[in-house]
Amino acid sequence: MSENRLKISWSSLSRWELCRQKNFLVKQGLSAPGKDVRNFLAGNVVDSVQKTWLDNPVGNMIDLVDEHFEKAIAKSQEKGTIKWRNKNDKKKIHTNCVNATASLQPILEARVLPYDYEPGKWFNQVVKIKDQNTGEIKEVILNGEFDLLVREDDDQFVVWDLKTTADNDYWKKTVGQLTFYDLVVYSMFNQFPKKTGLIQPLCDEQVKEFFFTDRERAEIWSRISAYAHAEWVGDHPPKKDNVGCSFCEVQHSCAKFKRKLFS
Repeated sequence: MSENRLKISWSSLSRWELCRQKNFLVKQGLSAPGKDVRNFLAGNVVDSVQKTWLDNPVGNMIDLVDEHFEKAIAKSQEKGTIKWRNKNDKKKIHTNCVNATASLQPILEARVLPYDYEPGKWFNQVVKIKDQNTGEIKEVILNGEFDLLVREDDDQFVVWDLKTTADNDYWKKTVGQLTFYDLVVYSMFNQFPKKTGLIQPLCDEQVKEFFFTDRERAEIWSRISAYAHAEWVGDHPPKKDNVGCSFCEVQHSCAKFKRKLFS
């Protein structure tokens, strides 16, 4: 697989839309060390428990939580830092992991175990996009990971994304991600998924299904294409406002702040 081909993940697309300069610098490996990973801890733990249990779905999932929780903390501390909010924060996150896992198991038993499935399905899918500047058809790699790819009895696919948030409105921020996955499935199997959905065991609506239209698919494809075109011409300026810049992991390398330093 050629290393010259542009790779686009959902996270890089989202980051590019937020700030083109940030995305460019992160992809160059210029992130400052010591990024706080506390907010991702519960999600990483429950995802790890899910993968392990689905490889051998016997017993209770909650029995796996303690081991995976401590491993996740150790791994996170190797790569970054965990900034606990208070003395009870670690215990609170552990409790959330236990509660999420306890609610997750019956959902998996009903929605996943009866069918063919693959947890943690990585993809590097080649798609073709026309370069608006040269007219050349170029190959782009859409890459990422499905939390769960399921093939039901009617030979149609379902993509499930696991979220450990308790925010009932968080799903509004994930619709683009699911549409991105919808397009990837079509590219892989020449058929759109039967549905995509969120498994969010800590929310009131624990399973939320989505059925996308051609218009919504065209919109996400347009966003992917815009990203590709900008990258091909090296268009990655900093965003105009400074909202969130003080917490940015690549601020030290950002062209906007370097100019201020020497002005």
